[in-house]
Amino acid sequence: MKQKSKTRFDDTDIIIPVVLVDTAKMTKTKASTKRAIVRINDLGIEITVEGYGDAGTVDDYGSPIFIEFHDGKLMARLYADINQEDPTHNIEMEGALEINRSKETA
Repeated sequence: MKQKSKTRFDDTDIIIPVVLVDTAKMTKTKASTKRAIVRINDLGIEITVEGYGDAGTVDDYGSPIFIEFHDGKLMARLYADINQEDPTHNIEMEGALEINRSKETA
């Protein structure tokens, strides 16, 4: 399970800043955006988005999206309720394994 911390980043983490564009409201001249940070370490991949958080961290440091390899499975854990400490959604990604691809879609 995700190890939450009140500190922002560890020295061994890989940090990737990202700007997300609102694809529903894109225009050629101006688009609504949100700053995000993708943090990668040996525990998993955390995604922090400006204005969003989770119950276990202080504002501006939460990661409502966490991807990890747990018990032999790739898992996506979503914290869609900032007042709930446990993930609201635990998604096993086993159906996305390439060995599961049907011959019709290949």
